[in-house]
Amino acid sequence: MEVLDDIKIKKELWKDEFTKYYTGGMDGVDFIIIKFTAETGRYYSNFSSEDFKIE
Repeated sequence: MEVLDDIKIKKELWKDEFTKYYTGGMDGVDFIIIKFTAETGRYYSNFSSEDFKIE
C-alpha cells in the first residue's frame, strides 16, 4: 500500500459531500488516498477455490 499525494487524483475522487467528514476539505490532513496493489488473489467457483497471480 502507498499513500498518494497527487492533487490531480484527489480532485478526481473528491465530492463536495465529503466536507461533512473532512472539515479541512480536499487539502486537509484527514483526506488521504491509499493505493492498494494486489499481487495474488483467490476466488471461489464450483465448490472449490482457485488462486491466481495478478500480472
